[in-house]
Amino acid sequence: MSSLTKLALKRPVSALLIVLALFVFGISSVFGFKMELTPDLEMPMLFVMTIFQGGDPETTEELVTKIIEDSGKTLSGVDSVTSQTTENMSLVMFSYEYGTDTDEAYSDLRSAIDTASLQLPEDAGSCHHRDGYERAGYDDAVSHINRRYGCAGVCGG
Repeated sequence: MSSLTKLALKRPVSALLIVLALFVFGISSVFGFKMELTPDLEMPMLFVMTIFQGGDPETTEELVTKIIEDSGKTLSGVDSVTSQTTENMSLVMFSYEYGTDTDEAYSDLRSAIDTASLQLPEDAGSCHHRDGYERAGYDDAVSHINRRYGCAGVCGG
C-alpha cells in the first residue's frame, strides 16, 4: 500500500476533511468566475450604406462606392476597407486597428464622407451608423438605422 492510502486509513477524519475542503474551494471558485457565452467584444468597424436609385451595380460602384472608399481609406487607424455594391446600393465597411477610439474615428469618417458627398450624384445620399450590425441581421440593422436617422431611401451602415 502507498503511504497516502495508509495515512487515509489511519486518520479517516483528517482525509475526509481534506476532501471536503477541496470540494468547497472548488465549488466556490467555479461560482466566483464570470462566465459568458458571448463575451463583450468591441469590433472597431464603421459602415456606410448609400442608396443610389436607378443605379446598376457597375455605375453605383463607379459613382458612389469608389468615392466613399477613397475618402475614408486614408484616415488614421483604418486597417482595411471592404465594399459590396449591388443594384441601387453601396455598402462600405471600414475596419480599424484594435485600440482605435471609435468615437473619434466616427467623427473623422463622418467629416470625410460629408466632404466626399459633394462628388456623389444628386440621387445618392448616405447616413452614418456607428453600431456595427454584427449582432443583428441585415434587415434588423436597416430598420434600426431608418428609425434612428429617419432616412428616406438612404441608410447608414
